[in-house]
Amino acid sequence: MFNRKTWKTLLSMVLVFGMLFAVGGASAFADSYVVQNETKTEDSLTLTGEEWRDVVVVRAEEDENSALTVNGDVTVTGEGYLFPANVYAYDGGSASLTINGDLKAEGTDGSDGLYISAGEGSEATATVNGNIDLEGESTYGVIASAYNGGAVNVVVDGDVICTNIGVQISATGENSSADVVINGTVSGDIAVLLYQYGETNGDTNLTAWKLEANEDGKLVIASGSSYYDEELTYEWDPALSDEENEAAADEFFAAAYQAKAEAAAAEFEANINYIIRVDNDNTALAGTTQIQGYDTAKEGETVTVKAAAGYRVVAATNNGAALLQDADGNYFLVVPKGGGVSLSVLTELMAVAKAEVGKFTTKTADGKEIEIVFYDDGAFKLTVDGEVMRGHAVVEDGKLILVSSHGVKCPVEDDGTVKFQTGKTADSVIEFKLDKDLVDSLIELLG
Repeated sequence: MFNRKTWKTLLSMVLVFGMLFAVGGASAFADSYVVQNETKTEDSLTLTGEEWRDVVVVRAEEDENSALTVNGDVTVTGEGYLFPANVYAYDGGSASLTINGDLKAEGTDGSDGLYISAGEGSEATATVNGNIDLEGESTYGVIASAYNGGAVNVVVDGDVICTNIGVQISATGENSSADVVINGTVSGDIAVLLYQYGETNGDTNLTAWKLEANEDGKLVIASGSSYYDEELTYEWDPALSDEENEAAADEFFAAAYQAKAEAAAAEFEANINYIIRVDNDNTALAGTTQIQGYDTAKEGETVTVKAAAGYRVVAATNNGAALLQDADGNYFLVVPKGGGVSLSVLTELMAVAKAEVGKFTTKTADGKEIEIVFYDDGAFKLTVDGEVMRGHAVVEDGKLILVSSHGVKCPVEDDGTVKFQTGKTADSVIEFKLDKDLVDSLIELLG
């Protein structure tokens, strides 16, 4: 498989020897925006790219440290095929790119989104706190390539939207590692390409919220010279002609390569960590592993929804579908192929003996009767026109906060005004005003 992606990977290896760069970081490819051996910050970047040219480049060589932070979007447009955002680290260098917005590109022939490469004990990191959104005939979202002891780390806090490959990942050579986290949906003709080309390969790890399967139901494919067996031989069949033997040999080697590649893809897919989303802070998940602050689990693993101390789970759904309950009444799910788990959990305070420390009655602006009762453990019971809701009060930075059973924090203003969210959506808000003396006494009690 030798295509433009392979060319890019091989190019990054050639760059290790400095063949394409002049002194002082000038490039033979006339990059539009280069950061080398320095730290830069930009509000945003809007650039016009040139075909087959790197546009935004963060490069570090020979123990250099290079970093670029863009506090908004990076937008690249142009004719032909574009390389919008690129991070290179070689010979012990450290290069990092942070985009606190979207990475957007549109080339008439397509584009890569983020290309990141590290070798020889170097480290390259990239964070996109938004979507990678690519338009064009042929687009690749994230290409992460580590080799010869390099380490690549990518975090995208959003979706990867492209037409061809969502994530291409490789770690070639001992002690190489490529770690990619996508807190969103990965789309494309194929979500993931595992591309390995070494006799030995390092660690490749993918964490994602959701991978979209293609029309054949595939999430991952594998390709690269690593899956050729150089010791494999074809036994010439004397009963066949030379042309027939050559055709049979081609088919034999292709089948062996395909089997090895498919086995590698299956092993990689089985080890993808899927982010488990949950909308309630009064819960805890069992059966998950923490990766960079995210609760994750692999396909086929069981995740159980637990309540925080003092609460119980009343109901739980995944994307609107009710979760099953085990023999002990715990809600659980089995992580599906491709992930995409988004849990909605309703909790309520467990009934325990407690003393009432305050009661207050008032009305909302539209005339609804309000009664709220506070207890010594911070719990409260809110009655609105006869409908009872429960939650708990906490004190943060000297301020009283009412936390709903959905886990929504509703701060009490200095004058006692509180906008309380009764449901899971922002449009389910009632506004009322608490007695200032009551608020002060609760802050003293709970603080």
